[in-house]
Amino acid sequence: MLENLCDGEALAERRRRRSTAKPRSGPRRGLFAEAQRQIDASITRFRTEGIEPESLEAAFAAARRSTSKPAVVSLIDTARFDVPSSPPAADTRGPTLLLQPFTAAPESVADADSVTSHIIFGFAKLRSFSVIARGTAFSLRSLTPAAAAALVNAQYVASGHLRRDGRRYLVSVELIGPKSDRIFWVDEFSCNADDSFAVPPLLAARIITGLDAEIHVIERNRALLMPPASLNAWQAYHRGLTSMSRFTSDGNREAQHFFNRAIALDPTFSRSYAGLPFTHFHNAFHLNVRESEREIALAFETAGQALMADPSDPAAHCAVGRAQWLAHAHDGAVGDLNQSIRLSPNYAFAHYSLAFVQCQTGDPRNAIDAADVAARLSPLDPMMFGTHRVRTFALLRLGKVQEAADRAKLVGLNAGDHVHAHAVSALTLAAAGRIEEARAERRRISDLRPDYSFKQFKEVLHMLDDLTDIYQRAAKLLEIPE
Repeated sequence: MLENLCDGEALAERRRRRSTAKPRSGPRRGLFAEAQRQIDASITRFRTEGIEPESLEAAFAAARRSTSKPAVVSLIDTARFDVPSSPPAADTRGPTLLLQPFTAAPESVADADSVTSHIIFGFAKLRSFSVIARGTAFSLRSLTPAAAAALVNAQYVASGHLRRDGRRYLVSVELIGPKSDRIFWVDEFSCNADDSFAVPPLLAARIITGLDAEIHVIERNRALLMPPASLNAWQAYHRGLTSMSRFTSDGNREAQHFFNRAIALDPTFSRSYAGLPFTHFHNAFHLNVRESEREIALAFETAGQALMADPSDPAAHCAVGRAQWLAHAHDGAVGDLNQSIRLSPNYAFAHYSLAFVQCQTGDPRNAIDAADVAARLSPLDPMMFGTHRVRTFALLRLGKVQEAADRAKLVGLNAGDHVHAHAVSALTLAAAGRIEEARAERRRISDLRPDYSFKQFKEVLHMLDDLTDIYQRAAKLLEIPE
């Protein structure tokens, strides 16, 4: 689930630009000592982030040899991205996680071992990055994180402690970088259950999502520090996700470039193929609607390539399901999205996508259930405005107008520049009689797209007649042209 660049990403991007741009200008102005100081500081930061600095050192050496003034290039200049670079690292599929068996009091060791096993199996199903197998992980129980990670070449180690108090189970988890002993993330997870057999999968689902999200944030920010020409497939994939999350035409084109670069570096990496259909979804949905037929065809084509690369990748099946929805094949969309969830019950984006389909053309109660699962799995997800939008549609179809308006307000507050999301907010608030709040959203729509019409809203959303009639009356109240 994806959205605008967070402050941390923007900061990382600025640092990357400073570390790569300033050393090139310093030598050309003859300020070698100052440039060297900047390089030394950047190398220190790279090593802190676990990034090898050889590419930066090579770039600085080349800059010192060069006397020509650098050309000004745009952010999406593909020629700049395709500068020949050193061969990518052998491991282009991302990091490896070692999950050390969770500790517990003697009477709860079996519960702790079961939670650990469920987390390992869940990560294997998610296919997001590599996880050390259960047998090996348990055999390393007595070693320190650094020693255990060195034996299996793991870049991350997660460990935890389980406590039990009657019906209540509490697990504290931490994620560290074993080479530096740096703690990247800590959190606590709890649940109540009369049946102890129900506890491990409940806790594991939440822990998997938390660990997965945190590792991807770290890897994304590291990729933002790297010169584009030095990216391997995994890093290019993350740059693509970051660009796509801006929901702009330029960001989408840049994302397509990075996904294609990742595919060129590793033609078997299904997640890169699965990223491309989402860029075409964005185009067909709100960025390039005039070419929607072409974008839908491309979404199907690239989703099919993802399936060919890895038929068991839940992201690939999710991409197919969303393409099916674009083509108004709603039953097919539900089938593919459910297959994605069967492959990985912890894949929050598949639950959200299922809710998105169901809230418009399916069972609104099922939509709310799926949205609740997505929110529980990923409570801080940057696509949370989409989850609020799902509930807005579903509640409105169930006749709960004021509850729908409360959700619609949250949609508008978190939607960024997504014009259709602001339209959902404005129209729902108007339908609930909250006209002043609706007009504030109406002004936001006019700022984003002055020619916005109800026809545009209706064409991209596959609403049943009950929703269409409600929103059509609301559009007249807000003077949104037909």
